[in-house]
Amino acid sequence: MAMKRVASSAINAFASSGFLRSSSRFSRHYASSGSKKIVGVFYKGNEYASMNPNFL
Repeated sequence: MAMKRVASSAINAFASSGFLRSSSRFSRHYASSGSKKIVGVFYKGNEYASMNPNFL
């Protein structure tokens, strides 16, 4: 019972200190890297497939 109380208070301390919120913000920031960019290139129907025979 005492171990459960200690674990519960430790979790509450981390949550109230903002550690969990800041770590999730940190992981989300690095999950979306700035090196990946969407390039706005559009092809007409079947144009890309005819230029690239390996296109599936």
